[in-house]
Amino acid sequence: MKYDEADLHVKSYVKNSLIRLEGISTNCDGCNLQYMNDGVDEIVSVIGTQFALKYAVYYSKNKTSPLILACSGTYHFGEHGVYQITIKSSNKTITCSNIEVLIKPISTYLPIIIMFSVILLMVILYNILMCLWRRRMISVGHDTSGYAPIGSFDHTLEDSQSASRYGAIPNNRIMNAPIPANGNEEKYRKYRLRSLDTFRGISIIVMIFVNYGGGKYYFFNHSKWNGLTVADLVFPWFIFIMGTSIFISTRNLRRKRITKRAITLKIVIRSIKLFALGLFINNGMDLSNWRIPGVLQRFAISYFVVGIVNLWFSPEEDVIDTHYNYDWRDSLRDLTWFPLQHLIMVLLLIGYLMVIFFAHDPQCPKGYFGAGGLSDQGSHSQCTGGINGYIDRKIFASHMYQHPTCTNLYECMSYDPEGLLGVIPSIVLTYLGLQAARILFLYSRQASHMKRWLIWAVIWGVAAVALCGGMKNGGAIPINKNLWSLSFIFATGSMAYLLLLFCYFVIDVKHWWSGAPFYFGGMNAILLYAGHEILGNYFPFNFNNNGQHSELLARSFVGTLIWTIIAYVSYKKDFIVKI
Repeated sequence: MKYDEADLHVKSYVKNSLIRLEGISTNCDGCNLQYMNDGVDEIVSVIGTQFALKYAVYYSKNKTSPLILACSGTYHFGEHGVYQITIKSSNKTITCSNIEVLIKPISTYLPIIIMFSVILLMVILYNILMCLWRRRMISVGHDTSGYAPIGSFDHTLEDSQSASRYGAIPNNRIMNAPIPANGNEEKYRKYRLRSLDTFRGISIIVMIFVNYGGGKYYFFNHSKWNGLTVADLVFPWFIFIMGTSIFISTRNLRRKRITKRAITLKIVIRSIKLFALGLFINNGMDLSNWRIPGVLQRFAISYFVVGIVNLWFSPEEDVIDTHYNYDWRDSLRDLTWFPLQHLIMVLLLIGYLMVIFFAHDPQCPKGYFGAGGLSDQGSHSQCTGGINGYIDRKIFASHMYQHPTCTNLYECMSYDPEGLLGVIPSIVLTYLGLQAARILFLYSRQASHMKRWLIWAVIWGVAAVALCGGMKNGGAIPINKNLWSLSFIFATGSMAYLLLLFCYFVIDVKHWWSGAPFYFGGMNAILLYAGHEILGNYFPFNFNNNGQHSELLARSFVGTLIWTIIAYVSYKKDFIVKI
């Protein structure tokens, strides 16, 4: 058996009886039971073990007799287990036994426990060896500044004086001061937040791991439709942290007295580069089916819109500097100082929701969020993605993703998870990331940064739960990565605020962790993303799908480790790819 498979034997002691097995995974929301297998006296079926199976067993005395339900139920089978259901006749009554375990299943998650134990052991051993090495070098009078444990914080990379005086972000008025025209920037040098690069690095390293299969565990792969897995988090987190970079980079350019027109040109050029690189990565050497939407294309559009809004609809810094009231109103700066930007985002969301709930799709109900295909008892089989999918199929036709995650489970239509309508939620998520960076500069105290990030995390988390009703397949708007639904961006935005808060606290506030090894990947995210996408089919980056969880997990780990080493070497060589 392959990974995530079990054998189910259905055996009948009713002589020459026909047996039929129907079933469906409980992960398939609103799906009817589907034909699985039939035969005479005994059948053996391969059962998926990721989720429980809803099943029904039928029998008939001969080929012409109608099928009669013998038993039904729901059961979660274990990987590589062998199970049996027995049908017997007693006093002219057909009975169906409970599911018997003939061979016990294996421990599916043992390889994950072993992998994380090995990683932890490697980190501990490395730190011990480095400490011993430094002691040895100090004893013989050698410089040990180049040798530091993974968890240590390298102050030499940052502006230690400003960090010790002001914490992670210097005083707001000093930070708002323009860089002198004479170019003397040393006294105005900023403290680079390692937590931001570490956040970005976590996103890219986890993305590479899941793109290499993640050991084929379902939670390391994208949700089939509704729901949230580890793989569903990395793209929105990238979008979020891009928003923080937009604010910081634009602010630095403005402090250098670069004109808005020049910055606009930079934004336009970078957006075009990102979009073009995305098209290049999408190219399957088949122009007739060249996919137009994509990950970097979504980045490009979100970056362009939020970058322009932030640049042209922000008050000048000298105006901001005069707005201090030194009373309760200062605690609302992140809400009250940028009303036009907030209004634009709200209007975009209103327009998006109006399209979702009121636009006309001739075959589907308005406001439909389902997977189509088998879902909803097959009543909306041509409605995959609702109006989102309808718009993409009309505009892109064959130039869109042809193998969505819902294909095998729901037998859904073609659907693009980076489609046109989903751009609006991604723009809003980018803006949430921009707001996180803005808080750093509107408030000078580290405690204020963390408190406000926590407040926003709670607000967006509560909003996500309210929209989905706290259920995987329920509520007014389910959490759905394929659709980039409103509840999805609120949920991932909330988690992004929490992850940023954690990184900021342990790296930039307490200095308990340097951010390694994720920090190196965060410094070179474009290199790692484009590299693993382009070279993914070539040695030593290619991995087939054969084997068990342990083998597949080891391959995913090795592939990710290779790119982490590449990121580290590139960092040491000061080779940073920028667009």
